[in-house]
Amino acid sequence: LIRFNHSGLDTPILLDFESKGTRRLLHLLPLIKFALDVTGLTILDEIDGELHVDMLAEILSWFRSRESNPRDAQLLVSSHHVGLLDDLEKEEVFVVEKDGSGATRLYGAQDVRGLRRDVRLYPKYRGACSVGSRGSVETTCAGVESAAGAWSSSGLKGRVTEPS
Repeated sequence: LIRFNHSGLDTPILLDFESKGTRRLLHLLPLIKFALDVTGLTILDEIDGELHVDMLAEILSWFRSRESNPRDAQLLVSSHHVGLLDDLEKEEVFVVEKDGSGATRLYGAQDVRGLRRDVRLYPKYRGACSVGSRGSVETTCAGVESAAGAWSSSGLKGRVTEPS
């Protein structure tokens, strides 16, 4: 039985009455703590589910901090929250999308030639993409056929290079 003491309240609150975000964080904390203590790679699918965006940024900062991550543990996450783009380095950003045949394609921001470090990715990505009729993100806007192309069409003068 887990109870939380909140400042300003006289009685503890049962976990069942906490927000979904708080419960999700409590589920993730042992995984994150283990990763930071032991080192290695932690993979979390859709980390943004039910967590506040500020908490997401905080978790990312734990993995970047030499103090909280002395063993260089790595975190690989999937997220639908494009606002996180500005909290990441271009080498840390990959966009996954389906092509016309249904195959999944992966584009790394570091593969877009001409993409400077000081460019904020979120406004470029947001400006190139729109919400489709069913709520999906359309990266095929204005005749652009890929996320990398979408970034280029929104002012990121560059193109994706094939890995060698």
